[in-house]
Amino acid sequence: TTAQQRAAGDSGEFYQNFMSIVTDPLWTGVLVLEAELSADTLPPQIQGLAAGIDFSNFVAHHFGFTVSRVSVDATTGIISMQDNSSLFGLIDYEDGAYAANLQAGVDPNTPIPVQTSDDFDFTVLQLQSLFENANLVDFKSRIQLTVDRLFGSEVVQTYNNGVLAPANGVVLVGSYVEQNSAANQNSDNSGGSYVFQQTRSTVFTLDSNVLSAIAFNRVQFNTLGSRTVDGATIVASRFLVWGAFDFVELQDSQEELLDLLSFGSPANTEPVNLGKGLAFSNLVINMSFPQVTPNAKSFDLDPNNLAYDLNSSSPRDKSLFQGFGLQLKSFINASAEQTPADYGFLPVTSSLKLQSLEESWFGVVYNVTLGGPGALVSAAGFSSSLLVAWSPSTDAQATDRAVFLGLSLPGAAPGAQLFSLQGVFKVAVGSIALLRQAVPNGNGDFYCLRLDDVGLKILGITKLPPDATIQFFLFGDPNNTGSLGWYAAYKSSDSDSIPESATTNQALTLEPVVPPPLPASDSVPEFAQQSPQQEEVGLS
Repeated sequence: TTAQQRAAGDSGEFYQNFMSIVTDPLWTGVLVLEAELSADTLPPQIQGLAAGIDFSNFVAHHFGFTVSRVSVDATTGIISMQDNSSLFGLIDYEDGAYAANLQAGVDPNTPIPVQTSDDFDFTVLQLQSLFENANLVDFKSRIQLTVDRLFGSEVVQTYNNGVLAPANGVVLVGSYVEQNSAANQNSDNSGGSYVFQQTRSTVFTLDSNVLSAIAFNRVQFNTLGSRTVDGATIVASRFLVWGAFDFVELQDSQEELLDLLSFGSPANTEPVNLGKGLAFSNLVINMSFPQVTPNAKSFDLDPNNLAYDLNSSSPRDKSLFQGFGLQLKSFINASAEQTPADYGFLPVTSSLKLQSLEESWFGVVYNVTLGGPGALVSAAGFSSSLLVAWSPSTDAQATDRAVFLGLSLPGAAPGAQLFSLQGVFKVAVGSIALLRQAVPNGNGDFYCLRLDDVGLKILGITKLPPDATIQFFLFGDPNNTGSLGWYAAYKSSDSDSIPESATTNQALTLEPVVPPPLPASDSVPEFAQQSPQQEEVGLS
């Protein structure tokens, strides 16, 4: 009766052979029930599953072999068997909480609550393997990656395919894929592979006022193999993640938009609708454990090989990325002991209320193409890098944000405040600021990078001109075409002092643009669209 019930249940395909054996009065063979199993019984390709199995409940439902009928030819006396003895067996393992969910009709892809003291945990929810004639003929599994913290921020809620989940985790479905048409006759099953992957998008909302959510749109699990460390065998596995960073849209204390983070959902988006943003791939979550104690697992989040997918990303319309013609370059994963200056970035001020980076921090690096400088600049050219970095030290309720904006100057040594022209002339820069302002006498807003106190040094001599102030502006097209314009303003000391954004009647500009007079306010000149790739810098 029990065999019939199992054969009629959700996993009935795994019990059909067992039911035919135990209900056949003519069957002869050996049958073993509830045989204990160990981690060593797992194939090398899925040895990593041992980290999530409760081995006190890990048993084979049954295994055995059929005894072949022996016959003797009456004439010749030759002994023969009708068929070779066939090995068969079934492993049907389920986590207790997961089994209760299935009995209650809960979606099998729903994660279960798991108590963990780490950022991550791993649980095998289900593992079913059916063997007939010594071959693996059916395999089904579900595993869970529990996620309690991402990039240093606590996970608040989890949405699986738009539905609020009862636990913070993602469920992966496992299957066995035949890669050899003759594998069914091959007793070692060498022609197939085990595949574990996520089947639907999962969004984790975070307790952060910088990074509101991270989407896991695709996840794969692989066992990498084992290695020996200090005489102990360590089994290594990894989760490979494709997803998206959903960054917060930033405003200053006057509620003026300054969207440095650029990628993500619009402001005030409901948590259930989060998950759009800067698309990425190759985010790795490493898992390892000693072979003798598989449940003593450890995890490591590794974003060092993270890659961007701009085609799948969602930059906001009024973001710095859209308005400043930026190009995605790389990702920084820094420790608490490292600073942006260690990576060659000078601080850029803004109207945002920001605090210094604390603890470990992360950053998105962009290329800023400043134009074609001809032969004046050193070999590195007029290409700069812009860093937008954040630290998880500020939660969702904090008013300040742990965000850093930095710039590396073109052709300069890392972190230097001057860059070289022809190896003799050096352009020195004071402070750097980022502004977003309305277009004078026009519609829309634009981003502007302002370099203050610019001067020319020759062979290390004091900055020239010594009695004047020069400001340099790099500004983006308000129409988000990706074009950038340059503007330099000069003011001698015998004239009226200039405000922060350089009001003057004398200006240096790039051909062929003839700039309008600067207004007497903390702003920049009316936008003049240019293609930086077609500009040449000259000194007059």
